Amino acid sequence: MGIEIWGDIYRYITGAGDRREATGVAIVGGGGQVGQVAPDLALAADLLETYDNFSRVVAGDFVTVTKTSNGQSILALSGSPETIGQSSIVLDKPALQPCALEFEGSIVRNRHQFATAGVFADLDSGPEPTLAPINIVSIYQSSADNGAAYNAVAGTILTVVIDTALPQQGQVGAVYLSDWVHVDGLVDNRLNYPNLTVKFISPDRKTITAGFSDEAALPSLMVAPITPPLGSAKLHFYNNSSGAHDAATMRFTGTTDTSASLLTLFGGGDAQVSGTLLGDHRVTIGTTARVLPVQVGGEFELKATNRFRIECRPGDTAFYDKLIDASGPWTPRAVRTAAKPGGASLLRPRMRLVRPPSMSRPVARIVSAVKTASATAVVTLDRTCAEAGLVTGNYITGKGVRDITNFPNLTAGAQITVTGAST
Repeated sequence: MGIEIWGDIYRYITGAGDRREATGVAIVGGGGQVGQVAPDLALAADLLETYDNFSRVVAGDFVTVTKTSNGQSILALSGSPETIGQSSIVLDKPALQPCALEFEGSIVRNRHQFATAGVFADLDSGPEPTLAPINIVSIYQSSADNGAAYNAVAGTILTVVIDTALPQQGQVGAVYLSDWVHVDGLVDNRLNYPNLTVKFISPDRKTITAGFSDEAALPSLMVAPITPPLGSAKLHFYNNSSGAHDAATMRFTGTTDTSASLLTLFGGGDAQVSGTLLGDHRVTIGTTARVLPVQVGGEFELKATNRFRIECRPGDTAFYDKLIDASGPWTPRAVRTAAKPGGASLLRPRMRLVRPPSMSRPVARIVSAVKTASATAVVTLDRTCAEAGLVTGNYITGKGVRDITNFPNLTAGAQITVTGAST
């Protein structure tokens, strides 16, 4: 997963008609004059200082800046495919509304990892706390919905029973319909779904259901109730804006370049989402695919396809995009007039990569794979199964074996039996 910003990195502009100062940055305007808050950064030292030495980028992820032919300058944030967590780049140059965030960018998309770009404001005391993981008491998948008992019919509805009631409105870490949660720690890791959309919460707030993971309907399965050892499997929580009090954000999820979830947040409440509340939150946007018009002898020109804009005004917040280097109008994608950043909030730009705890990731390299007149392969790993976190009953995929006739890439999970230290 990666996000790339072209040209004027986070061109953050304001149409304010007065003088405002925040963290040493003066914005002077008048008569609708446009001023740019984000500085133009030509030197590496200035880039590091402006982005606080990229202190919010975790180990294993990296940031780089590169220039290509035809004047393109790219700031890229790349996430490790092997580790969970999240990295952020925050430009500490706040602005009051009316203001707008513009960027030309591309997103290299992977299922279960996702990127966001937008503006946010925390409370003076910092971000609001995110709910700690809660133990799973029981979990099953069938066609039974809205907390109904397991019915032994294959379906796309996951039901999760937890041992502590979910916080409700007015409590710290309140959970609402449409929020995202992640299941992790089950031996039957087919049910370790990341980025689940909550579609039902029981009256006692101890049972939830979900039918979508990472904006896609769950595969149809029939999995009888599992009661994991207490503390081994947990329900994890994702706050749409990392505890922000106010925000307007584009969330780039799934594998389709022409869609994104558009989120706004007011006063520390629940985020208003685009799309379908209890399912797929995405709407159509301009493509986030990058293009490579010229590549000769190792030299290249690399471009984003579209420019994106989030406008925050006292009366509304709106999302737009248009082709780069185009003089035509912006294409509107969504507008919010109620659940939008508060007019007095100092908004800062942020781009972020998130890798949930239950995302699919490589755990070991294949040293050898052998099968003789059998559909079962004996696979030897470059590390022990314990080091790879593998136990009998897990489901895995395998990719990259040269003999694709006998060992084709596995796209659907295959169940394993651990037969030796590394096999």
